[in-house]
Amino acid sequence: METLFAFICTVGLVCCFDLEVKKQTFTVEENKIALATNEHNLVTEKKVSSDIICASLCSENPTCYSASYHQITRECKLFSVSFPETETSEYGMLIRQPSEGEIPSVHIEKLNYSVSIGESVTLQCAVTSSLTVASVYWYTIVYGKIKILNSTSSDINESSISNPSLTIINAALCDQGHYTCLATNIRGVGQSANTSLSINGSTIRNSLIGHNGQKFSTFDNDNDRDAGRNCAVNVRGGWWYTACFQSNLNGVYDPEPNKAGIRWKDWQLKVDFKCTRMMVKRYQ
Repeated sequence: METLFAFICTVGLVCCFDLEVKKQTFTVEENKIALATNEHNLVTEKKVSSDIICASLCSENPTCYSASYHQITRECKLFSVSFPETETSEYGMLIRQPSEGEIPSVHIEKLNYSVSIGESVTLQCAVTSSLTVASVYWYTIVYGKIKILNSTSSDINESSISNPSLTIINAALCDQGHYTCLATNIRGVGQSANTSLSINGSTIRNSLIGHNGQKFSTFDNDNDRDAGRNCAVNVRGGWWYTACFQSNLNGVYDPEPNKAGIRWKDWQLKVDFKCTRMMVKRYQ
């Protein structure tokens, strides 16, 4: 393995040098370490014995454009972008390939969307980039924390490089909020402006009234009126079951139509709610 170093250091500043591995040149910044804050940018990570081996791993991986190496923990992380997020670290080394071009330009079609509960909506996004786009994804803010949206939920049609838009199926009140579209290439991450989604609710009848006066039942404490079974076990929930329910807001979410789940009889009995909120006040 041929290795060439060309040092450029300034007192009081970050020390930089060029590192040539197998005729491939990397720029190295000392006292910096990359952060794996974006799962779409982190290619892989492993422990190796030196920064040269870390750079070599990056040179051998066609999806790697930068690497981060810690001289104490010996952790080597490979990234699919040239400019990952970084922080100061006394024993850190940021190893980066030179690259040309700009981060992706990401645009949304509308700043606001409004749909009714149960409807589907597509949040439009367009991505342009002079470099190959590595990934496209969306996030929203839930209780102050960033939530990456993906297709693990059947109520989301995940965006892709060929189709950056995001489709939310069977919209519920908990889908209301601000959404952002992001795209990555080797230069970094581009993101759109926020787009807002408003969900219009509806007034429905009281499906709890049939449970008045009933004791609460769980899988290990059967208080329902059905002598032949435990409703809590049968419908996988905990509720003021009779035999068994007109409402069941503590059921297990299941997007497929069935007889159990998170239900309210007077509104779409055969479809689960994605989210509910119960509020209690003192009865006078």
